[in-house]
Amino acid sequence: GHIDQIESLLEGHKPQAESCLPGVWVARRYDRLLMRLAPPAPEPFAVTISGAGVYQLPTGDRLVVTLNAPLGDDSMGTEFCAEQVVFPLVARTAMPGDRFQPSGMTGHKRLKNYFIDNKIPHEMRRRMAVVCSATTIIWLAGERRCEGFRPEPGGPVLQMRLERVDFVDE
Repeated sequence: GHIDQIESLLEGHKPQAESCLPGVWVARRYDRLLMRLAPPAPEPFAVTISGAGVYQLPTGDRLVVTLNAPLGDDSMGTEFCAEQVVFPLVARTAMPGDRFQPSGMTGHKRLKNYFIDNKIPHEMRRRMAVVCSATTIIWLAGERRCEGFRPEPGGPVLQMRLERVDFVDE
């Protein structure tokens, strides 16, 4: 019967599904099958970013914030107009109902829909940092920046870079 349940996960309509079997948690995450003794239970977090510096996130990742330093060719970083960003910033876990305006889009999008459209597994969603200036989400750390807050040529620039610890299944 347990093998049938696992087969149902693999052959089912849902790209992400899970089942708790006696002594094991089994999950389908798009094209992967995960098996653990217990389901992962990451804790929600919120880290205050008061200015330039290096901020350790509870996920093990680090957020590096600098002013007017060259970012270079970094796919895990982004730049903002330092005059438009209001400190303190907050790097936190996503919350139900969160919305942002992805760069290049005219309207807002729910984070849940962004995660689904980009096939981001549940476990990655729970550990992804959402960076906010006041009440506005300005960056899904290491993933996508919001529209707006672009630096002006010659103006002060705030750079943020995510130094990610690779996600390892236990």
